[in-house]
Amino acid sequence: MIITAFGSDTGRIREVNQDMCVVRQMKSGEVFALVCDGMGGERGGNVASEIACRSMESYIETALEKKRSGSVGEMLTKAVETANKDVRKAAAGNAELKGMGTTAVGILVRDDCEHLHIVNVGDSRAYQVRGDGIRQLTHDHSFVQMMVDNGEITEEEARVHPKKHYITRAVGASDSIEADYIAADFKPGDIVLLCSDGFSNYFEINEIYRLLKEDAENLPQKLIDAANNRGGADNITVAIITKKD
Repeated sequence: MIITAFGSDTGRIREVNQDMCVVRQMKSGEVFALVCDGMGGERGGNVASEIACRSMESYIETALEKKRSGSVGEMLTKAVETANKDVRKAAAGNAELKGMGTTAVGILVRDDCEHLHIVNVGDSRAYQVRGDGIRQLTHDHSFVQMMVDNGEITEEEARVHPKKHYITRAVGASDSIEADYIAADFKPGDIVLLCSDGFSNYFEINEIYRLLKEDAENLPQKLIDAANNRGGADNITVAIITKKD
């Protein structure tokens, strides 16, 4: 059985929540969860994240119902491409929305399947907890991650780098977009966390592991409270997907 829970909070500093989250079970049986973190001004960020969420949700729902050919990875990346076009179209028609964009990290999984499928653009993340271990499934598309990958700075230095918020890919940022697709196994007892950087920026990975040791239904508010207690400087959004026997 798949259990889900999610929550979103403006945080302690921002006046508007530019994050958006969708968690639902499709008619075809799959569970779809998506976290988007908008950017582009007070109004633009809201609009970009909402458009991307609704666009991807609609595309995936239609693709599943019509049983379109192709792999799950192709479906998820096509959903991102469609969302990118929709965000670009909205921005082109309104000068106030020019330059808006959003991150996106989504997961698709079935109760009777031993695999989960993830798509990612930007620096919103997916983590997986199994037993006494945790791993980050996604790879940030950000300026500081490039520096880490090149050996210029350490992971610890990246967490406090002044350019840690600069992302290198975003839905709506350009006419074309490249999304990462990740497939991973999914076993009973596993916990998957999707989150915006308003949560992940505050915690090292071992701290996230300790925070996730609780019933799924209680986790979103616990995680939000933990980020707010560390400062709550950004919007905070989390989605939990876990599998029980």
